[in-house]
Amino acid sequence: MKPFEKRLLKIDTSRIENAKRYAFNALKAYDAVLPKIAVAIKRDITPEDMKLISKGGDSFIVEFYKPQFPFPNAPFDFNMQALGINVQPVIDLMQNLNPLHYDVDIIDNKLSVSESQQQQFVEDATTYTVNEKQNEILDLIEVVSDAFVKFGEVGFAGRFDIVNIGRACRLLDVKNDKVTFNPHYITDIKG
Repeated sequence: MKPFEKRLLKIDTSRIENAKRYAFNALKAYDAVLPKIAVAIKRDITPEDMKLISKGGDSFIVEFYKPQFPFPNAPFDFNMQALGINVQPVIDLMQNLNPLHYDVDIIDNKLSVSESQQQQFVEDATTYTVNEKQNEILDLIEVVSDAFVKFGEVGFAGRFDIVNIGRACRLLDVKNDKVTFNPHYITDIKG
């Protein structure tokens, strides 16, 4: 018996585009805020800072200022007062940013969605068969689909007939006179 091999059912391009759009908008927000954070902390933001800031929370502020603490064992607020630094502007700026829940790279001193994350967007939007029964049905649907195409080519079935039969089977979609399988129904089939 041959081992099960998953087969491609569908790639949801709108889901990929939505993920990319969300990421682009989030990175755009970071691009607008990072220079303001640099002004607030009175130094340039490094690539390491960018990655830390992108993960959200106060970790960037703590990591940035901790080496400067005159009293390392004292509370954060006490040390900030001792340094004469008002960290509230940085906190306020960072509250407007949502943490990025994906991998980022730094390109031309700007945050960018990593190549591996872009591939993950595609993988997350891709549906495969998950059992042998789905593969068997997919094989049968391909045979039926090819048969309908041939029926149309020889004039036995018109587009109207093919559409009606495809809808009746529920496993078929008809788009632009092409009969294909409907991945939504195949994924419901249990092994």
